[in-house]
Amino acid sequence: KPVEGLLMFLFRRVEPVVLIKTFGMGVLFALLSSFAPAALSQTHCSAAERSIFSCEIGRKVLSLCSSPDLDETKGWLQYRFGTLDKLDLVFPEGREHPKKHFRSLRNYSSVEQALIQELGFKKGNTGYTVYREDVKGKKEAGVYVTVNGKDTYLKCKSPKGTEDFVMKVDELDLDALR
Repeated sequence: KPVEGLLMFLFRRVEPVVLIKTFGMGVLFALLSSFAPAALSQTHCSAAERSIFSCEIGRKVLSLCSSPDLDETKGWLQYRFGTLDKLDLVFPEGREHPKKHFRSLRNYSSVEQALIQELGFKKGNTGYTVYREDVKGKKEAGVYVTVNGKDTYLKCKSPKGTEDFVMKVDELDLDALR
């Protein structure tokens, strides 16, 4: 915060050309980039909600948002998918505890050096499974959608925003997926 305040002070008081000549464009860009607000990240979760999982898939965003008090007995969890302007799917529509709608599965293999966490639900004849995997240090996340036994994988552009997914889902003590 002190450095961010100093940068804002300098930009209000000194001509940008003088700052560029003094510090160099690269240094200024690096400083400004490192202090970009976290709120600019792509998520459907509000500031009052807890983001369990959030990533970009193509031009859309997948988010798992919850109440701040979510644990194995209280709170709510919602799956949200769509553009930031328009949601294509919100599940469940109400704010209910995840044990009513979601199931989870965690696979770990020390031989394969793999950890895979899945959180799934069904809506009508369509199954949705949000996943995060770490296989030999390679991280991947996304959702696969199953309709009539056929899976379509939608992969996140980056697993950033999904780092705490495994721990947060484990805390919920949900019934097993499949």
